[in-house]
Amino acid sequence: MARLHGCIPVVVTPFTQEGAIDAAGLAAEVEHLVAGGVHGLAASAIVSEGYKLAETEQQRVAAIVIESAGGRLWRGKTAV
Repeated sequence: MARLHGCIPVVVTPFTQEGAIDAAGLAAEVEHLVAGGVHGLAASAIVSEGYKLAETEQQRVAAIVIESAGGRLWRGKTAV
């Protein structure tokens, strides 16, 4: 089993003024973090707003983060 290492920040979920998930803002945040050299990302974490999101919202955040990372992060030998 691969061990976690490096910088793995918690992704902050941005919201629109109406309270919806800001998908474009989230994708831009992921791009900024990946470009900065992080080794992984933690999304919908207990230290962020993840615990307040409905399950479908948590799944949407995860999907946006995974898609935005585009296989550029590594966990062991598996790109995520």
